[in-house]
Amino acid sequence: MLFDIDGTLVTFTFDVQGTRKAILDVFTEAGLDAGGLSLASPTQQMMDSARSQLAAGSGSVDYPELRRRVYATLDRFEVES
Repeated sequence: MLFDIDGTLVTFTFDVQGTRKAILDVFTEAGLDAGGLSLASPTQQMMDSARSQLAAGSGSVDYPELRRRVYATLDRFEVES
């Protein structure tokens, strides 16, 4: 078993800012207001905002579909890194 705590064996280059921008784009495409969120917003805060908006009747999808789209976006960025 090997541990690479300091990143000397494997370099992981996950694009956090790009991922968050893509998630905000998913929200916009789903008819949600991403105005109160930024690239510094944690993913859970983004999802909570989306859930609240959807519960209030905003948006063009339901929460499970939005979550599927967000997870697909996260998966795409993880594979690319």
